[in-house]
Amino acid sequence: MGKLGDVGAGILDFGTVCVVGCVTGSIGLLVAFNISRSLPDDPIWSEMRCVAGISFQGDDKCFDKKLSEGLSTMEKTFQLELQERQKAFDLRERDLDLMIKKRNEEIAGLEGRGKALEDEKAGLDQKRAELSEQLAKLEALEKASTSFNLFKSNAFKRGINVQTGVEYKSFVRNQEWTSSWCYVQVPNDQGVTIKVDLARKRPGQAVMKETISAAELAQIRFTAAEMEEATGLCSFPSESS
Repeated sequence: MGKLGDVGAGILDFGTVCVVGCVTGSIGLLVAFNISRSLPDDPIWSEMRCVAGISFQGDDKCFDKKLSEGLSTMEKTFQLELQERQKAFDLRERDLDLMIKKRNEEIAGLEGRGKALEDEKAGLDQKRAELSEQLAKLEALEKASTSFNLFKSNAFKRGINVQTGVEYKSFVRNQEWTSSWCYVQVPNDQGVTIKVDLARKRPGQAVMKETISAAELAQIRFTAAEMEEATGLCSFPSESS
């Protein structure tokens, strides 16, 4: 029991000390508060109270200062947010301008292409009209004649050309031909030009080669093999021509 009594006495003493300390602290705060209230009305005291966050009812300057600081902080925050939003808006506006510029260029390109196509179409229409006029004139000439001949020349040798003639009954629309023949014109020893027929052909028939005598070959100074080679240069029309 002696030890328990000592422990209880110690706890009681500690509690007493704590109570006395609290009372002493409270009395000190009240004394300090009363002293501060009784100090002269010097601006430095209100400033110190404002800094410490302890303001009295009459500290209007402290209230104005705190309000001003709060408003200043809000204004800075607003300005920063406004700048960020302005940057984002400028970026969107730039992207939109670029997109509009690209679309305008595409539209201008399409309009230019459309204009070029219209000009091309106008040119084709003009050429078609000119061709139609020429065809009409050719048809008129064709009707005025019973037939007409066209010739094609292929180079052979010694300055001599192989000539192929084609007689057409109609050429403007249907290219309808009736006969074709092939020949060469060769000067002899006396300088007289001699016509030598090589072959002929009619629609639906095979090519008929002409017979060249030895006397004719001697006059034109060509061999039979050379005349066969010349015959290969004849340009007879195809059956569809």
